[in-house]
Amino acid sequence: MSGVRNEKMYQLRLKMGLSQRQVAEAVGISQSSYAMIEGGHRHPRKEVEKKLADFFGVTVDELFFGRDNHGSRLEEPDPGEQQ
Repeated sequence: MSGVRNEKMYQLRLKMGLSQRQVAEAVGISQSSYAMIEGGHRHPRKEVEKKLADFFGVTVDELFFGRDNHGSRLEEPDPGEQQ
């Protein structure tokens, strides 16, 4: 991993008002593992990628590879968009 912070994960966590420990507990990993992932020092296993993406309401691609396929669950839907 490059050592560059996962900005998407960081921003989503802040928007939700959660600590690293709270997110880690919600997805079943240690706080130190979460910190390493968010900090860009480690990439998670596939099953942890999925749990984190599901938790934040985004795709794995969006969370880890910067491909924005849709809005997160924290974003308001476009008023002109059909649900």
